This record gives sequence, C-alpha cells and structure tokens, in this order.
Amino acid sequence: MLENDDQVMIAVDAGGVTIKREARGDTAEEILFLGPVHLVTDICMAMLDGRPTSETTVLDIFLSVVSQFRSAEDIRAAFAKVSAGK
Repeated sequence: MLENDDQVMIAVDAGGVTIKREARGDTAEEILFLGPVHLVTDICMAMLDGRPTSETTVLDIFLSVVSQFRSAEDIRAAFAKVSAGK
C-alpha cells in the first residue's frame, strides 16, 4: 500500500517484472510497468543511488524502491521516464 492508499502488486516471472495497481473502489486494475528483469535491476540500482545492496535480492531492492512512491501514477511516471532513456 502506498501513501495515497493505492495498492500495487509486484510479480517477477520468466517474462520479467510487472507492477500492477490493484482495483479498488472506482479505480480499475492497471499495469503500471512491464519490463525485463535486467532493465528493472538497472532502474532500481539507479534509484538506490549507491546505497549498499549486500545480501539482498533483486525483488528486495525493487520492493524497497517501489514502496517509497506516493501513488501508482508516480510509479508509472518514474519507470516510463527511465525506460525511455534506455
């Protein structure tokens, strides 16, 4: 759950990483980001800005980054901006 009460789900599978806003009230379910694991790893490492990542997994890093956003729209905007630069 994010600061504005959006609920997001993070799924990692062979096809990559999906961030999805869960349907809630009058807000429809929506995929915010879908991308390969290597791109998500690059995005998360950039967002961590040099903080240590020892003894952690990509999903741990990803969750710590995503949970810092205030809303699902913030997640979409940030990942779209970084993805466009790749």
